[in-house]
Amino acid sequence: MSKEDSIKLALEHSRALFVYHAGQRILSLNYYFVAIAVFLSGFGFLAASSLTTNSRAVIGLVLSTAGIFLTSCFKGLDRRNVQLVDCNKQLLKYVEGEMAILVSCDEWNITVSADDAQPRHWRYGFIVPRIFTMYMLLSGAGGLFAIWPWATQQLCR
Repeated sequence: MSKEDSIKLALEHSRALFVYHAGQRILSLNYYFVAIAVFLSGFGFLAASSLTTNSRAVIGLVLSTAGIFLTSCFKGLDRRNVQLVDCNKQLLKYVEGEMAILVSCDEWNITVSADDAQPRHWRYGFIVPRIFTMYMLLSGAGGLFAIWPWATQQLCR
């Protein structure tokens, strides 16, 4: 196999891996948003319900704990996906650099150019962890909101 064929094969392989892992990352985030919608609906039901104070506290605590646990699981999964995507990016950068040398065309360095193109605060890796943190805080606040009437009732006895 010639060097040119090897580079083309490596480029194909690295792009396929990158597309797979980046797609997996977005797909897992979509599942997370569906799960969060279910939990937010649960908090909405709880706020509008006429349940007893004890029932509301227990359900709110379960929803809050489950939401925080679920978010931490998805956060860990996203961290792993980030590692895989970054490994794929390193391979892509190397192979694109080799291809640029092979064909004497610097425009093959697409991945390097894409990393430099956008400001840091608009990147996926900046936004998604903040979404996870925001929902953990919201879930904790929802749990506190649910147990607050029960806690004040217990203190007033």
